[in-house]
Amino acid sequence: LGLPNVGKSSFFNVLSKSDFGKAANFPYATINPEEARIPVPDPRFDWLCETYKPASRIPAHLTCIDIVGLTAGASTGAGLGNAFLADVRAVDGIFQVVRAFDDAEVIHVEGDVDPICDMEIISAELRRKDIKW
Repeated sequence: LGLPNVGKSSFFNVLSKSDFGKAANFPYATINPEEARIPVPDPRFDWLCETYKPASRIPAHLTCIDIVGLTAGASTGAGLGNAFLADVRAVDGIFQVVRAFDDAEVIHVEGDVDPICDMEIISAELRRKDIKW
């Protein structure tokens, strides 16, 4: 999760080795969540399979979801906040993506690039919504 236009879809695409996430240079390029199952490498699992030759191999995986960006006020419905926060509610873990680079050609929804401020916005919105749940 993260603010709009910080690289969430790009990170999702690299992690999932796909191009499901719609990376674009404008806020809310991702509207509908994209989901990918990512295998988790485990040498111990591989060793067990090689040693005991099971009939099938079912490795561990991580289900990752590329979701819409969070903005200040999302907990009260600003931006696409309600849709975003509904997608986050059922997850077991969160990857937070924060932009830490300046580029005049890449829009930042808060105007200035400030990773600490961005993290505070995200944390505050999650806390506010958590209180409502």
